[in-house]
Amino acid sequence: MNIPTKARLAAELRKCAQANPRNAEKYEAFAKRAETGEFDDYGDTYVCPITQLHNELSAAGFTKFAARVANGEFDATKEES
Repeated sequence: MNIPTKARLAAELRKCAQANPRNAEKYEAFAKRAETGEFDDYGDTYVCPITQLHNELSAAGFTKFAARVANGEFDATKEES
């Protein structure tokens, strides 16, 4: 069975939190929000949730992770649509 995108996203954010202790709290905050589905492509929290995530990550200075988002790594799967 495939891991839901929101779970993969949260897990990757938590990996970054572990690797970057100075920013761990910020990464964890993003992870908690991701777990709720706040940034799911087909969610209704924002006009374009994944773009919202990208913008917030960029504003926080997490440009490498934002680039992963922009490259589609955390886009919803066909099954999730």
